[in-house]
Order: sequence, then C-alpha cells, then structure tokens
Amino acid sequence: MSLKQKIDIEEDLLAFETLAYRLGFKRTDGQIYGLLVLSETPLSSEEVEKALGLSQSAVSMALKKLADFKAIVTTDDRLRRCKVHTASSDSLALASNIFRKREQQDIEDFKFKTQSAIDKLRGAGEGEDTERMRRLKSMVSTCDIADAIMKFVIAISQLELTQKVPHFATRLPQLFELVLAGTSPLLDATTQFKNTITNKINMSPLTEKIRGGITHFFDGNQKDS
Repeated sequence: MSLKQKIDIEEDLLAFETLAYRLGFKRTDGQIYGLLVLSETPLSSEEVEKALGLSQSAVSMALKKLADFKAIVTTDDRLRRCKVHTASSDSLALASNIFRKREQQDIEDFKFKTQSAIDKLRGAGEGEDTERMRRLKSMVSTCDIADAIMKFVIAISQLELTQKVPHFATRLPQLFELVLAGTSPLLDATTQFKNTITNKINMSPLTEKIRGGITHFFDGNQKDS
C-alpha cells in the first residue's frame, strides 16, 4: 500500500470514527467498522489489529459490540483456519438496531419525565396555555414524532428489502411532503403505503407492535387531515 493510499484510507476512517462517536460508540468501534466497510475482502482479527495498530483486547471488544448491533458478519475461513469479519451489506438493519437498543429507550425515558413535569404543573393548577406548558407539551410531541420515525425505520428493516432501500429513500421525501401538506392525495398514498408495509411484516410480538404503531400513525394523520 502506497503512502497516498494509506492517507486516503485514514481520512475515510476518520468519517466512520466521528460518526460512531456521535452515536455513542467508541471511536475504535467506528475505525474497525469503517475498515471492514472499505476492505475488499473479509479480515481476520489479527489483520484488523495490524492495519489499525490496535491491541487484541480492543479489537475483540469492538468486534463483539459490532456483532451485537448486526453491523458485521463473522464467518469461518477454512483455507486460513480462522474467523474473518466483514461489514454487513444491510446498513438499514444497523440503524434499526441502534434505534431499538439505544435511542428509543432514551427518548421514551425523556418523554416520561417531561410528561411527569406536565402532570405536576397541572396538579398545581397551572393553565394549559402558559409558555412553560407549551414548551413541555412541544417536547412530548417531538418525542412522539421521533418515536414514529424510528418505528418506521425498524418496520422497513423487518421487510428484508435491502435491494429496494434506495427506492424507498428517493420516494420518502415525496411522502413526507404529502404529510406536511395534508392534501387529499395523502389519504390514498398513506393507505396504500401502510398496507404494503404492514401486510409484509411477519407477525410476532415485536412486529405486531410495530405494525400497530404504523397503522396508528397513518390512521391518525388521515383523521387530522
């Protein structure tokens, strides 16, 4: 590897490292994930250690965490007689797992505490239209929006439509524009979109809850329009 290639890779890894840190992971997790994303072939733990100059324990811990979030896939390499690691091709599943394991609980906790503050103010006789109450109720509503978006991403990842993710990504802005506009085409668009998603999700306790959330979200929008 030439010096220029090494510098280019280091610059690319910095982007992964920075994103991982901002999402609450260690910078090492981002470095290793980025290396596996950019690598042309699966890498063994030893190769990761050598490429990044990390200790065996640091690499082992990071790989375990990445596997827990389904960010990487580990297989046996019979020719080299070792386990090798590569980045998962389904980054939507990674985002879904981050939402489920971290952000959803954080937002739920914050919403609960904010709602408790509202209840206390109501109990003390404060009116609904004070500036303080409006701020708090706005926070609760924002938490609801964030939760709905996360459930939407989780539901899409449950459909196992990895190849169609780019198609979803290009169409989503149009759907959101309809939601914001509150126009009549929203009724047909959301109904069709909701049915497409919910009918394809395999029923299980988790996916049943997700399906119910999506149905409630879209039906609620239709009633408000």
